[in-house]
Amino acid sequence: MPLPYVLPFAPLFWIVFVWAVAPEVRLILRARAGAEDTGSPDAGSLRLIGLGMTFAFLSAFPLSLLQVLEISRALRPFAFGGGVLLLVAGSLLRRHCWRVLGSSFTF
Repeated sequence: MPLPYVLPFAPLFWIVFVWAVAPEVRLILRARAGAEDTGSPDAGSLRLIGLGMTFAFLSAFPLSLLQVLEISRALRPFAFGGGVLLLVAGSLLRRHCWRVLGSSFTF
C-alpha cells in the first residue's frame, strides 16, 4: 500500500496536500468568477486547466496502487519525504509568485 494511505504517513501527506491544493482551487474559482463578471474572452483555457488538474488528481491516486510502479520498501520513506518536500517547495514557490506579481498574476 502506498504510504499516503498508511499510518503514520497518511496524516502528514493529506495535511500538506490540502494545504498545497486549497489555494489553487480558490484561485481557479476566483478567476472563473472574474472572467464571467468581466466577460473576459478566455477561450476556454481556464476550463482546460481545471479539467487537467482534475484528471491529474483522479488518475494519480489510482495509479499509485499499481504494483508495477512500486519501489522497494527500504526506499519508500525517502521517496515519500522527497515527494512531500517537493509538494511544499512547489506550493511555496507558487505563493511567492502570487505575492511578487500581485495583480499582474494571471493563470
